[in-house]
Amino acid sequence: MLRDPLYNEIINRLNKTLDPELFERCACDLLRTIYPGLVPIRGGSDSGMDGAIADNQGTAFPLVSTTGKDVIGNLTRSLSSYLSDGGSRRKVILATSQSLRQRRRKNLEKRADKLGFTLTDIRSQAAFADLLYRSPEWCKELLNLTGEPPALSALPISNRPMICQTLVGREDDLLWLKQNTGDLLITGQPGCGKTFLLYIFAKEHDGLYVVDDNIGKIADCVRSQQPKVIIVDDAHIKLSLVGQLKHMREEISADFRLIANCWPGETNNVATNLKVASSSIHELKLLPRPEIVKVINECGIGGPDQLVRLIVDQAAGKPGLAATLCHLCLNGDIGNVVSGRALFNEIQSSFGQIVGKEAIPVLAVFSIGGDEGKTMEVVANELCMSLPTLRTITTQLATGGVMDEVLQSKLRVRPQELRFALVSTFALLMGL
Repeated sequence: MLRDPLYNEIINRLNKTLDPELFERCACDLLRTIYPGLVPIRGGSDSGMDGAIADNQGTAFPLVSTTGKDVIGNLTRSLSSYLSDGGSRRKVILATSQSLRQRRRKNLEKRADKLGFTLTDIRSQAAFADLLYRSPEWCKELLNLTGEPPALSALPISNRPMICQTLVGREDDLLWLKQNTGDLLITGQPGCGKTFLLYIFAKEHDGLYVVDDNIGKIADCVRSQQPKVIIVDDAHIKLSLVGQLKHMREEISADFRLIANCWPGETNNVATNLKVASSSIHELKLLPRPEIVKVINECGIGGPDQLVRLIVDQAAGKPGLAATLCHLCLNGDIGNVVSGRALFNEIQSSFGQIVGKEAIPVLAVFSIGGDEGKTMEVVANELCMSLPTLRTITTQLATGGVMDEVLQSKLRVRPQELRFALVSTFALLMGL
């Protein structure tokens, strides 16, 4: 049981008898954040569909929703009805308020496969608890539950969709977290899976995320919730908070560990504030291509092969970024993924907090150099920027994984699709 009273009460109420039609409406509304093409189908004969999901790949495919304990029976009846009414798509998404262990999930996938369908996504009780946690409106309407998340929360605040619900390729990193004691620091490039790794760890080890910078509220939550671990996500932009948490822990004689994460380029700053030695710092390495393919498959994309290769290339070893690109593809935004526009938007969002507005112009000018790259001296001259300033920016961009060194004196942007999107955007901004 997590040490978050709101989250625990959501789980408790999901375990009670729910209004099936109300849950269906709730599922359609909340899942629209993951599948924007989702529209509800209410009342009467729904041909086995509680919702229809448009993905620009043919007719909309079905969402099946159920609150009953016989999940596999409901799925079977719904898909059989869909087939008998002439439904043409052969993929489906399942939404249920029931808690499903891995064996039940596998059985559901096998049943869908037997009926000729691919069950691309199963959103069960845990997934809906996460979605309801951030939706006070549906907590009230579906569960008759009011209240705001506490300052120490079971869930991180993240712009990345947690579409992949299985930890892939980070088993050794999870083991490192479990085997080490005291305060710890996890570093890694944006999109490499730091937040999701700690999310999995927190659920197993009484961990809570700091989601409020009011140290008084946090102290009250420490006293009432008594977490064993407090996690500071993106600690490189919350350096003062890290110091305040350590001071507060001493003041109230609390017994919790601090685990922070940050970008590689900010490791020294965060480690200094956290006061940890190098033995307590762990860097998440990029995942090999086969592991990224597994992430893509877990997100519900099995092909075509060209699309999988494209996502693997653009993700560049980062499972979180791969999941984001899969999310866009599943929502029919394949064109922006192919063109590099989706990756551009992700980079702009990720780097804006650290690098600032200079990130895009710098990346765009380096992009013009193509695979051969450009020297910093040339780029500094073209941007009328001092060389020391450019060096600082390029160091941050390099540790963020979007630049690498071609030769000793040249840097380039990768992948190719990102270069195209950067140059075209920069040209528009400059009126070229």
